[in-house]
Amino acid sequence: MPKKTCIPLLLLPLIFLHIIIGEAQLWPGFYNTTCPEVESTVREIMKNAIIKETRNAASIMRLQFHDCFVNGCDGSLLLDDTPTMLGEKLALSNINSLRPDSFEIIDEIKIALEKICPRVISCADIIIMASRDAVALTGGPDWEVKLGRKDSLYASQDDSSNILPSPRANANSLIHLFAKFNLSTEDLVALSGSHSIGKARCFSIVYRLYNQSGESTIDPHYKKELHKLCPRDGDEDKVGNLDATPTVFDNQYFKDLVAGKGFLNSDQTLYTVEETREWVVKFSEDEGAFFDAFVKGMLKLGDLQSGQPGEVRKNCRVVNRQRVDVVVVNVMAIEANTIEEESENMKKIIEKLVKDGEEKGAQIKRQEEKIANLTKKLQKRPIDETHKNGETESEGKSDESKSNAKSKPRRRRNPHGDSFCFQQIQDMIAKTIKHQLDGNPDESGHYIKPYTERIDALEMPNAYQPPKFMFFDGKGNPKQHVAHFIKMCNNAGTEWDLLVKQFVRSLKEVAFDWYTDELAPGSIDSWDQIEKMFLNRFFNTRRIVSMLELTQANQMEGEPVVEYIDRWRTLSLQCKDHLHETSAIGMCIQGMHWDLVYILQGIKPKNFQDLATRAHEMENSLANHEEKYD
Repeated sequence: MPKKTCIPLLLLPLIFLHIIIGEAQLWPGFYNTTCPEVESTVREIMKNAIIKETRNAASIMRLQFHDCFVNGCDGSLLLDDTPTMLGEKLALSNINSLRPDSFEIIDEIKIALEKICPRVISCADIIIMASRDAVALTGGPDWEVKLGRKDSLYASQDDSSNILPSPRANANSLIHLFAKFNLSTEDLVALSGSHSIGKARCFSIVYRLYNQSGESTIDPHYKKELHKLCPRDGDEDKVGNLDATPTVFDNQYFKDLVAGKGFLNSDQTLYTVEETREWVVKFSEDEGAFFDAFVKGMLKLGDLQSGQPGEVRKNCRVVNRQRVDVVVVNVMAIEANTIEEESENMKKIIEKLVKDGEEKGAQIKRQEEKIANLTKKLQKRPIDETHKNGETESEGKSDESKSNAKSKPRRRRNPHGDSFCFQQIQDMIAKTIKHQLDGNPDESGHYIKPYTERIDALEMPNAYQPPKFMFFDGKGNPKQHVAHFIKMCNNAGTEWDLLVKQFVRSLKEVAFDWYTDELAPGSIDSWDQIEKMFLNRFFNTRRIVSMLELTQANQMEGEPVVEYIDRWRTLSLQCKDHLHETSAIGMCIQGMHWDLVYILQGIKPKNFQDLATRAHEMENSLANHEEKYD
């Protein structure tokens, strides 16, 4: 009789996850039966978005380039940052190019599609359809797109920063980059024609205008216009047209390049480099040839895939589940082209899950045996020791002592005392082992909250999400920390005594120790009370720093940017003039090295912690990025 294979119930959800193995099979009309209204819905929303703001067409179209070049067309670009993952939205080549409005339009499309076809249309496919519609609705070609992609489970800011080209890139580096994705020189020039619509910020060209040596390819009259639009030390958020007809998708872009009127350096070098010049000239003379080549390039770009497991996100900004769900499946990911191969792959996955489950069960069984043996030893040891001690004492006693001992009433042992002690030890061991196997924290129950039952009974508003608080470690300005904490709580919909329950979330190190160790249990009954205690504990006298000293505090040669930010922040907290955090961050950025200032001005960090994180990432990436494209 064949042996039956039992699959632990705990593992069944893993087996039936909606995950693609290998690359998705793409074809036109993929959703014809599951969601026939999908393309008309996307087209209508895109039409309204462009009517509302013409720049939306270019912003949406660029999403396909910035998504597909980084690990394939998988919607990873749309994922927001998490505590454990830096997304791609603020990568080096994205912060100056992608507008927040474009992500909101994708959100609007996703919400509409979830109402008519829930959990069917991937965010990756939405980008592909919306990009096509952006071109068609502004006078460009229309084409049938291939669909059926899955959404990624992760994003990588490093990959995005290292792969995507800079506005300062030249044609030779772009040819090399496109060749890595099996895209030809013709594809490169045609897809660069996406700059036929839209605008770009002065931020992207100030280096070209005022720092790039040997820049003589710009038409002299056009160069004067650019200097007027983007003066040195001017407003770098000001925008200029990428070609002479920024709201119409046509071949005017290529005509401008031939005339030396390319807005970006990466555009104009397409005409100055011989290998790409022939295509620029051809497309400037034949709009139909440009349209055909552009469609072909977009289809090839849309075919790029990573082959990694994916899903259909319900919200384009976050994954549906924790990535731990797919660890086992990811290890087994093998490209499958036939039903037989897919069945064999799934069989291997199930076998591995069963094996893992059996190993986990055996491990738990061994630990249970250890618990039982240890419990027996603990129960036996006190009895043996009591008996042994009794014999020793009786040997040293006289007959009179023994007689007195017999005459005294014998003290009864607590029948529950020893067993209760053993049970506690057994529970403690079991919890420790459970923590080791499951990774769950062991709640000892010894800690008592410092606030009263009244505070504890207060309920947070419906759908409340704790904001990302700035931490206080006992070294900064406690008054500014309190002000920032109150503002964040109020923005999240909480106020007054509800702040008491959240305050610990904003503390760490010495301040956290004060909260957990020094505050008496049940001693806090209002926000005013804990605020006063906090300020009394951490406020101290500091040297007064003048505004002049603060403005002269610049990043020194060779000084890591994080150390500079920490030094500047410490000075700012001692400044006699109160600075709003936004102003303080802007002033701090101005003191950094020029390359970092050039990049970070487009990010607008939320707080100093965010600034330090971004600046550190930029500092690490900038050297490699500049070396790659200069």
